[in-house]
Amino acid sequence: MSKQGIKEAALEFFNVRGYEGASVRDITKAAGLSTSTFYSHYPSKEALYFDILEGCLEELSVLMDVVLDDSAKLSAEERLFALVSSRVRFFYEHHSHYLFIIRNGIFPPAPLQDRVSLRIREWEEYIFKNKAKSDSEFL
Repeated sequence: MSKQGIKEAALEFFNVRGYEGASVRDITKAAGLSTSTFYSHYPSKEALYFDILEGCLEELSVLMDVVLDDSAKLSAEERLFALVSSRVRFFYEHHSHYLFIIRNGIFPPAPLQDRVSLRIREWEEYIFKNKAKSDSEFL
């Protein structure tokens, strides 16, 4: 439970203040935990940041997999509508995760810019190779 509390508090701080504006002390205070508890779960704020990023990308990947699999027999137009609708639903149901992905995809934290950009490119390539490649009507 404490790890989840840390992630939730950090997500809020990262979305509002950005990576640089969120300190471990602020995060642990908001989570009602000690800094030693933080360090028992994460070796650094950077490790926490990437854990959150991976979780957000995984949630979006699962959603896209479900939508594309469920709509496999629909027309290209209907599949595109299903995909766009699912992204809108993701925005409303997982608003803070969506904001995290968008904010950090466009404006990654300066000290992590290369790693974040690389990870998002890897994720996009994975989606393209594993989904779009088999869905030629989207190409």
